[in-house]
Amino acid sequence: MFVVRRYPAQVVCTLGLIQLLFAVALTVCGFINMGLFRVLDAKGVWFGMPLMIPPAISIFVLATRHRNTPMFVVLTSLATLIIGCFHVKNVYDGIGYWDKYQKLADSTAAIKPCINRGDECVCVADLDLYLERNYFVPRCDFFRFGYELHWTMIGLSVAGVLMSLLQIPAGFWARCTLREEEQPRKNKSSDHVFNSSQPGKLYTSSGIDNYGYPTAPAAPSDNYGGYHPDNVGGQNIQLTKYSTQLSTNPAMMH
Repeated sequence: MFVVRRYPAQVVCTLGLIQLLFAVALTVCGFINMGLFRVLDAKGVWFGMPLMIPPAISIFVLATRHRNTPMFVVLTSLATLIIGCFHVKNVYDGIGYWDKYQKLADSTAAIKPCINRGDECVCVADLDLYLERNYFVPRCDFFRFGYELHWTMIGLSVAGVLMSLLQIPAGFWARCTLREEEQPRKNKSSDHVFNSSQPGKLYTSSGIDNYGYPTAPAAPSDNYGGYHPDNVGGQNIQLTKYSTQLSTNPAMMH
């Protein structure tokens, strides 16, 4: 059986862990955006959470070193690469909104275009665009925070796309440089086991089991090749070569 080499598996896993950091940070930024500005566009989340899938599989690449796991890394990285490109474009399209209103909020004009009204900042300048985006900004100085937050999500998204791009050739490299798995060595025991209780008797094992140990011994034999009568329970006793010689030549008894 062929397995992934250790060094390519370590490279894939290392890239995956770095990618996981970007995915977690992007997801956290997405939840901050949703919770602070009360919007359900899920920017940062709908790319950050899928971005965690290739790193999770890359850990299995190093843990199991199965020959097919690198291809799952390649396929999921390809999917996150496509999703990431759409996510970067989507977040970048909304940067203009935050850039415009954070400048209005920082304006030093006598009549400020954006004012705090209760628990919400209201921008009377270009009110239609402000209401169209449906963001709830609790304070006017939070426009700058939203502007920086969206640029952070763009940076993390680009980093995630680059890591997905690197994972694709790394996965192919790990898949194409397999090596044959080393089989565990079995303990080779002797087929013959001496019987200490009956000196001169030799037990013959019938083989080696799956764990490298000798199987149950067969009937013991004496030094002359015959079967010992103690092992047959008194039934069908076979004479050994030695007993046969004694019966035919009584002089051997002296």
